[in-house]
Amino acid sequence: MATLIILDRPSNWHIPYFAMGARYSFENQATPLDLDTNLTKIVGRRCADWVRDREGGGAISLLETRNYLPPQTAMYAHWLSFRERPLADNFLNAFPRYRLEEWFEKLRREREALEEKVEQRVRRRGYDLSRIGAEQRRTVAQRFIDTHDKIGDLVRLQRQLETIGRLAQEWSAQI
Repeated sequence: MATLIILDRPSNWHIPYFAMGARYSFENQATPLDLDTNLTKIVGRRCADWVRDREGGGAISLLETRNYLPPQTAMYAHWLSFRERPLADNFLNAFPRYRLEEWFEKLRREREALEEKVEQRVRRRGYDLSRIGAEQRRTVAQRFIDTHDKIGDLVRLQRQLETIGRLAQEWSAQI
């Protein structure tokens, strides 16, 4: 059983209605990618050098997965697949930013900080546009909207990571 480590933010793509009739729209796919040409673009030079130094004998491979999520979504993600668990642990020790649990924690802290910032401003009536001059209202309103959108993005990313965590278990059993 392989150990999979997600390398970047998964991306969700809407499958248009006219493509839903195609059989491949509903299939989950794992595509091996070339480490030499693709890895540096995804993780950077330092991490890619670490992987290349230890990839001997196919112990590490790079994968791109596509998963169908009903009703009309395809989720794409890039993974490093390790044949041996100790090698995966060494990678995570060298590059802790790829630990899924720490990613969740960072997202949670960032979301809570933004929510607290908005709540404090609401308590101070900082978003009360009737108290603000006409020339500044748009700026204050836009600041609130931007913060609200950023909180929404963090919540969506957390959901994506929860989904990708479940998919990692499925893929590791298949690969």
